[in-house]
Amino acid sequence: MPAPEPIRFSGGTHRRQNFSDMRGTGSGLKSEPPKDNGGEQAAVAQKLLAFEAGLRRPADIRELDFFVANEISQILPARQVIVQRVGTGGKQYRIKAISALAMPDRDAPLTRWLNRVLACKLPAGSPAMPVGSGITTPEAPPLRYFRLPATEGEGKPYGYPYVLQLPLAGRDGAICGAISLLSDRPHDPANEALAVRAGDAVSHAFNAFPAARPMGAFIRNRPLRWLMAGALFAALFIPVPLTVLASARVVAHQPEMVAAPLSGVIKTVHLPPNSNVKTGDLLFSYDKTELQNNVDLAVQNIAVAEARLHRANQGAFGSGEGRRELAVAKAELDLALAEGTAARRRLALADVRASGPGVLLFSNIEDWTGRPVDTGERVMRIADPAKVAIAIDLETSDTIILSDEASAKVFLDSTPLSPVAAQIDRRPYEPELSETGILSFPLRAQPQSNDGTRLRIGQRGTAQLYGDNVPLWFLLFRKPLAFLRQKTGW
Repeated sequence: MPAPEPIRFSGGTHRRQNFSDMRGTGSGLKSEPPKDNGGEQAAVAQKLLAFEAGLRRPADIRELDFFVANEISQILPARQVIVQRVGTGGKQYRIKAISALAMPDRDAPLTRWLNRVLACKLPAGSPAMPVGSGITTPEAPPLRYFRLPATEGEGKPYGYPYVLQLPLAGRDGAICGAISLLSDRPHDPANEALAVRAGDAVSHAFNAFPAARPMGAFIRNRPLRWLMAGALFAALFIPVPLTVLASARVVAHQPEMVAAPLSGVIKTVHLPPNSNVKTGDLLFSYDKTELQNNVDLAVQNIAVAEARLHRANQGAFGSGEGRRELAVAKAELDLALAEGTAARRRLALADVRASGPGVLLFSNIEDWTGRPVDTGERVMRIADPAKVAIAIDLETSDTIILSDEASAKVFLDSTPLSPVAAQIDRRPYEPELSETGILSFPLRAQPQSNDGTRLRIGQRGTAQLYGDNVPLWFLLFRKPLAFLRQKTGW
C-alpha cells in the first residue's frame, strides 16, 4: 500500500490528507467532533498536569526516557511508546526506551527495524521550529502521522502499524529526538492540541539536562589545539625504559637429576609425578630378569673356578705342570669372583632410590613404564619447592640489549594483578628453539626474596624485560621502523 502523506497542522487547525487511506478502506472509523463535556476535559487536564509534574522528578536523562515511555500513554492513547534521541555526534538516532521494557535490546532484529523506520522520518540535523509554536514547515512538521511499512520481513510480526510521532526540539531548534506512539488503529487527530502540549513539555524536560559536549568542540578550539599538539610532541621525547614482552614459566632452581644408572628396561615406576619424597625412597625399578641371570651365571662360574683350583692344588705336589695349572686356576677364580661382584652390583642398581628430599618431577608414569633407557639418560628430577627460578624465552625478533643489572616483572596467568619482581642472571649469546618451536634466547631470572615463597613450579605467564632508557617515540615506533628497514632498506 503506498505510504500516505503525513497530516499537517497549522496554528491549531488541521488538514486531513488521505487519512481514510491510512486507516484502510471500509474501516468504518470516522472522527467525530469533540463533545463539550466539562468533566471529561477536567480529567484530561488533570492527567496532563500530573504528567508535566512527573517530568520534573527524574534525576537523570535515563530516568526521564523511562518515565516518558511508560507514562505518556496515560494522556495519549497508544499500545506501545518508543523514545528516540540523537547521539552525541548528531548524526544517528537511537532507541533509548520502550514502554514496558526495563532495558531494550538494541541488537534485536525487531528493535533495529523499528529504529530504522521511525528515524527515517527524522533527518538528523534538520532545522525544526519549537514544537507548539504554531508554525508549520514542510521540512519539519510539529506532528507526524504515518503508517509503518508492512513489506519488510522484520516488521511482519509487529501488530501496531499506526504511528503518531512527536518530534522533540533541542536548544538550537534542531530536532534532537522523537516520541513515537504506536497503535493498532489510526490515531484520532482530535488529540492534536494535547499531543502538541505534551511534546512541548517533554522537549523542555530534555533540554533541562546538560547536553553531552562532543570532543569536536574541544578540538575546534585553536589555542587548545596548538597546546595539545605541543604537549604531545614534547611527550615523545620523555625518556622511558625500553621494554619487551616474553613468555615465562616457573622452574626448579638447581634440581637434582635422577639419571639411568645402567642400560635396560624400566619395569615399574613406584611414585606418581609431583610426589614428596625422602632420602632412600624407591623411585623406579628395572626389569631384573637379565640381571638375575648374570648373577646366577657368575655364581656357577665361581663354583667351576673353585673346583679347578682344588684340582690344581692336588696335582701341584707331583709335577711342575701342576704348579703352573694352579696359578691359572687362581687367576680364573679371581676373574669369576670379580664378574660375580659386578653382576651383584648391577642387580643392586636395578632399584633406583632418592638421594635427597624434595618434589619428584617427571612427565607421567605411562611414559616410562616398559621404556628402554641408556646409561646416563635423565628420567626424573628432585626439586626443592622453596628454590625456584623463572625461565624466559625471549624471541629473536624482540631482542634488546640487557645490562648486567637488567630486571624483569613477571605477570603470572594465575595472579595477573600481582607482578613478581625478578633479576636476570643468565643471558646466553646463542638462541635455541623454545618449547613452541620458536628461535628464542633462553634467559633465566631469580625472583626477589620476598616473592619466591608464593611461586609454584609449573606456573606460566608473561615477563616484561627492562632495558636502557630511550625516548618515548623510539619505544612506540621501534617495530614499524624495524619493519620498514627490513622490507625497504631505508
